[in-house]
Amino acid sequence: MHKSKRLFTSALLAVFMVFSLIGGSLAVPGPGQALIEGPPFKLEVTITAPSDNARFTACNYFEVVARVKNEPAEMVELSGEGEVEGSPPVFAYCVALTLEIDGPASTKEPLTKQVTKDEVCESLGPGESATVKWKLHCDGQGDVDITVTPTGFLFCCGECSSPMPCEALESDTITVRQFAAPAPQPRASACSAAMPGSVCCSPKTLRVSPEVASAGQPVTIAASIGNDGDADTAYSAVLAINGQVEETRTVNISPHGACPVSFTVCKNQPGTYTVDLGGSQASFTIVGDAAGSPMGNSGGLIAILILALLVVATGIVLALAFRKRPA
Repeated sequence: MHKSKRLFTSALLAVFMVFSLIGGSLAVPGPGQALIEGPPFKLEVTITAPSDNARFTACNYFEVVARVKNEPAEMVELSGEGEVEGSPPVFAYCVALTLEIDGPASTKEPLTKQVTKDEVCESLGPGESATVKWKLHCDGQGDVDITVTPTGFLFCCGECSSPMPCEALESDTITVRQFAAPAPQPRASACSAAMPGSVCCSPKTLRVSPEVASAGQPVTIAASIGNDGDADTAYSAVLAINGQVEETRTVNISPHGACPVSFTVCKNQPGTYTVDLGGSQASFTIVGDAAGSPMGNSGGLIAILILALLVVATGIVLALAFRKRPA
């Protein structure tokens, strides 16, 4: 009995739908009310991505996302003073969306896709919406007009039956503006022709040897000066130690080349010395006293005198020992 009741109800709904399609209304208006002109429902498509006039580089991909909604019409008062709450009853529909591409773009996916709600339900009920996506390949430079059009059939008794009228189907169109990727620009030189040659040169390496030396011991400071410019350059290498200019040397460097330069310094005062050459810095440390200082000379002389006295004393002792021995 319940099954017969469901079949009877479904049959009534189908008949009611047919009359609504023919008559252009889906419910009998009450007193003082009338239905709006046109079909009592519509499938409305809105392309939500990419946005209007979106820009994509040629030979890339972009995604088209279309949203479709089963939008019922509402009743209004005869006087036209305002809407009446509620809408006439509508049914669920089997919905498909068709993609049209006009321009240098393509897709490997089907142009027509069936709309499914929550990836399970194959129909779209009153007020419900769903989305369909396509992945498009940019085939070249130029504008691409993209249109998505819905198709709907009444979903009744588990089947798709009567098609929706064309005036109840609203499509949407956007334009995607494709442009070619800019050609890579050659890498600009670190120095322009207007810049002085010396500005293009700078120390690439700076070494100090030894880093710890005795007082008076020579210390070598070596550097490699690089030329990033496009012309031969005479570079003045200025060596400063603890902020004081120690020595200056001029080297000629070819374009995009390098030239070694070295200095030798001696310091007698113990302490740490900061080396600066063209903004590059290093340091070395002096320990102990200079070998030629008065203290160092006197110390060496005393040692020699003591050694001489020891030799003399040893000789005297040996001479006396041999003299006392009997013949």
